[in-house]
Amino acid sequence: RGETQEAHDVICWSVPRHYVIRMGQWKAIRGRQAERWELYDLESDGTETTDLASKHPEIVERLAERFSEWQRRVGDR
Repeated sequence: RGETQEAHDVICWSVPRHYVIRMGQWKAIRGRQAERWELYDLESDGTETTDLASKHPEIVERLAERFSEWQRRVGDR
């Protein structure tokens, strides 16, 4: 009681058609049948209109690795 909890630094989820990971200002989305991730900067593009994956491949790679780790722990849902 009265204690504060730290926010998660990474949040992953899956929905019927997509995989999603959020880390800080970045959000990556990949369709279940797609081969590539899309990347959005939520601080400058809250409506997710500009895919930045080609400009920041290192961020996409880091998020994809974190998502794979999460998926191994919880399974494919």
